[in-house]
Amino acid sequence: MLNWLYTWLGLSNASGAQYLAWSGVIPALCGFTFIFGAFHYIRNKNCHVKGCWSLHTAPDPKHGWNACKNHHSLGHMVGRSHHE
Repeated sequence: MLNWLYTWLGLSNASGAQYLAWSGVIPALCGFTFIFGAFHYIRNKNCHVKGCWSLHTAPDPKHGWNACKNHHSLGHMVGRSHHE
């Protein structure tokens, strides 16, 4: 089990500690960070209505959750200036 972990992290090859770090652990952490960061952004910025994936949202004054212009309580006023 430990050998599998060393191989997966890129630590089983004795090419040097710096090479092993830059080709094994660091890119894996960067990849996980990017994937989870994208998931977090989409999860928090999309419309709160189940099944609606719109990222063009604004906070709804009734409940404070993000809502697209189709599900927002102000409807067509979302995204417009308040002076119009």
